[in-house]
Amino acid sequence: MSALLTPTGYINVGRSFLALAGLTIALMGSSLNFDSLTVGSNELVLVNQRPISLKQLNFAAQRLTGASADTLDHEQKHTIVKLLIDEELLIQRAESLGIASVDPGIRKALARTVINQTTQEFLDNPISEQQLQNFYLSHQSLFTQPLRIKLKAYKFDRLAKASQAFEFDPQLANQPSVLPSSALPVHMVRRYLGNKLTNIALNLEAGQTSSPISQPDGVYLLTLIDRHPEQTPPFTQVRSQIEAEYKRRGRDTALQLKLATLRRQAVIEINHEQHVKTYYE
Repeated sequence: MSALLTPTGYINVGRSFLALAGLTIALMGSSLNFDSLTVGSNELVLVNQRPISLKQLNFAAQRLTGASADTLDHEQKHTIVKLLIDEELLIQRAESLGIASVDPGIRKALARTVINQTTQEFLDNPISEQQLQNFYLSHQSLFTQPLRIKLKAYKFDRLAKASQAFEFDPQLANQPSVLPSSALPVHMVRRYLGNKLTNIALNLEAGQTSSPISQPDGVYLLTLIDRHPEQTPPFTQVRSQIEAEYKRRGRDTALQLKLATLRRQAVIEINHEQHVKTYYE
């Protein structure tokens, strides 16, 4: 396992060493000889036959200084490699103790690392405008704004009051509505009013007020102010939403494809004596 793709609990130890080093790097002893350390060599050090590579050195240098290893002096590279060796030794110790296989937190961290790596591979691929436009045309329903209605719903405690208000419409001006003043999609109106009142409201014309409607919690009058029909905005107006959805679906697809490949390559044996009802297939 690479020293830089490690369980959270142990890579944090290595990272804490690196953070302490900071930009004021100093040599921590001379027991190890790195005179041969050069950025032209891919495998810089072997730790119990596990290599620490130039890629790892560059990654650590970037994390510390914001620059690649070839911009550092010999002492800086020396110290970072020593820290990577310490990190690798801790990781190997964790492996020998079997910690990664039994600690739930570490197992989740490992799985999350692989997920992030898999999805990042998809995100690293450039997305063309044509890809986004094709996605938009194939999934227009995702970006379509549903029918919205602007409705006032007046609630009365008695039928007589509702009937009087209906007969003398100006009285409604002083009556508070139980709905927000903005236009709402139909599913939100149903949350406020229920199916019966919403269905009646949908049959009203703009400016029309319903007759009193008795409900278990009171008597209602509904006035439809305005109706905004379903519409699909142009590509340019929702481009950022299109790109976000394209990436979200792409990440999910990349992960599912990776899992499908891993399942095909794996040997999964089920202990039926344990009465396993469901399992991975």
